[in-house]
Formats: sequence, C-alpha cells, structure tokens
Amino acid sequence: MRHILRNRTIFPFHFIYHSFSNAKTTGEPLFARRENFRKFIPQPTLQNELNPLLTPPSTGVRKFATMVILVDFPIGGKEKAGTYVLLTHRAAKMKKHANEISVPGGAVEPGESLEEAALREVEEEIGLRGEYLKVWGELPPILFRNSSGVTTPFVSSLTDCPSSTSLCSKLILQEDEVQGVFLVSLSELLDQRRFTSFRMNAPLRDGLPFFYKLPVFVVENVIPLIPSSTEERAPKRRVIWGITAITLNEALNCIFPQ
Repeated sequence: MRHILRNRTIFPFHFIYHSFSNAKTTGEPLFARRENFRKFIPQPTLQNELNPLLTPPSTGVRKFATMVILVDFPIGGKEKAGTYVLLTHRAAKMKKHANEISVPGGAVEPGESLEEAALREVEEEIGLRGEYLKVWGELPPILFRNSSGVTTPFVSSLTDCPSSTSLCSKLILQEDEVQGVFLVSLSELLDQRRFTSFRMNAPLRDGLPFFYKLPVFVVENVIPLIPSSTEERAPKRRVIWGITAITLNEALNCIFPQ
C-alpha cells in the first residue's frame, strides 16, 4: 500500500493522499503513463482492509459509471503540448449538481457492464464515440456521501486527436445535460498550489460521529472546446470538487505514482 500513501490530505473513502510535487507530464509518452496506471491502480481488497466501515456495499445501492478522458497533444498550437483531461460543465437546468464541473457519466442500465455504461454516457453527453477511446481500466468504486449510490470511474485516452480543433469536430452536446466542454492540463492539476481541501462532518449509519476531508482543485488555465452559454461571464478560476475531484485525485495517484 505504500504506493498510494501520500503525505498530504486524507479524503473520504479510500484514504489516498495528494502529493505530486515531483510529477512531470512532459517528456513521457502517454502509453508509458498507461503502464503506470495498470501497475499502481489500488486494489479494493487492500483499501477495504484500511477502512472496512467505508467499504461500498455490493447490493442495495444504485450503480453509476464515469469516464476520465485524457487527451495528448504532441504539438503545441492553440494549446501547449502536453496531456489534458476533458471536463464538462453541467447544464443549469439539471435537477442535481447544476452548473458543476464533472466528467461524463451516469447510471448503469440493466444488462450492461460498468464499462459499457461509462462509454454510453460519454457518447450520449458529448457525442464522443467509443471507437475514439482507449480504455485503460477502472478505479476503485466511490461511495456517495449519503450511501445512496456508488460510482466506478474509468480512465481512457483519446486516440487520433492532434489538436483541440480536431477534438471539437467530434463533439455533439446533449444540451439538457451539458452546457460546455473544456480541457485542463494535467500539469496544472499536479501543481500543489492548485490543490486544497475542506472538511465535512457526517454521521455513519450507526450514528457515530465521523469527519473526512475532500480534495478540491482550483484551476485557471482552461481551454474551452465548446464554450457554455455563461462562458463570457465565467470566473477565471474554476473549482473542481466533490466526486469529480475525488476521481481526478485517484486517477492522478495511479498515473503518477512517484
């Protein structure tokens, strides 16, 4: 378990820490980082040994799946050369989590696997077909704060995409769910100055008090692919928190284990 232990902040369900001060995103091909991901992905059985009280239940909760999409631009242009993660700006009319930053994903439908659900949601939300994605694998499931559901994140890389312009041509938004799509560089997410946390108090089901810390990323340099209707009024700083921040933090720990 030493490879997932960090010297920074505990966050709720998997007790993984954020410390990427020495990580680099340039000079290493994306396929090499994929091998890192496969080698260092945390094993759920080990995490359960760390904290059995917070083990996601296998039955009785709704299942969701999400997709972290990495984009590698080898040649700098409008965007600097490097690796980016694709994020969405949820629609203002959504009943839950309106206007929040997220990764594509949603509920698992009967008869489909978690990976199939994640790929389907990507195509439904932003029009990006599964043939353009190389799925690396899945991260451990994340239990919702109120224990009403559990989401399993997947990590993938986008193939055949030399620039943000070519990526835009592949996107078609489901406007009822998504109002904008943008990219954030991994180098910015890895910057400790962009990372903070906040504390939440929550009782367990048996009534015992419990507190945990959640990761928060504050980013400034984003590349709008499809600007949202509020893009001109949007603040320069974007705050990524909640399950999206947890998902990104876990993915980064696996891709950059050093």
